[in-house]
Amino acid sequence: MTVRRDPPIFRRERRVVTLPDRKPLGRDAFGVLDLRGEERGEDLARQRSADDARPPNADLPVKFLLVATAALVLFVPAAGSRPAGAPGITKTQILIGGTVPLSSQASSFGAIGPAANAYFKYVNAHGGVHGRKIKYLYRDDGYDPSRTFELTRELVEQDKVFAIFGSLGTAPNLAIWSYLNKKHVPQIGIATGCFTSPV
Repeated sequence: MTVRRDPPIFRRERRVVTLPDRKPLGRDAFGVLDLRGEERGEDLARQRSADDARPPNADLPVKFLLVATAALVLFVPAAGSRPAGAPGITKTQILIGGTVPLSSQASSFGAIGPAANAYFKYVNAHGGVHGRKIKYLYRDDGYDPSRTFELTRELVEQDKVFAIFGSLGTAPNLAIWSYLNKKHVPQIGIATGCFTSPV
């Protein structure tokens, strides 16, 4: 067995193990296998070709849902501490709403609404949040900022939602931003690639 010392900054010992008919494989002091040579290059080439076959942004809705869920974990507990008389909150339910493009050129992102609704049903099946069930109302805005504004106003004033969740697009979100601030309605999980605050 050959022992090689790394520079003092690393302070790890490497043992080189030689297998019959194979190139030497090294293991560091923590037992992690260090593959070097052609085998590793072929594995990386196979992995790169598999990654190239995937369409760009294929996992964007999943990432959005994870970020939105994290936002809900932060904001919904605050709803649990609010009195039951607050808009959108009762002793048994938290009502949230949002707009997504179920029709129009951006309809491929319309899956955000049904996906979020499915997740809220999952949360409800496992006890909800502080014993309250989440009800999610989403409307089709067709990715049109004027429709987004009207539907958001309907959700806030008629349906009395606690928060607006998961609205898609920079222009639609900018259209409702100041209105929601004036009404003191939280805007959670904005789905946009380029949001800049008008402040």
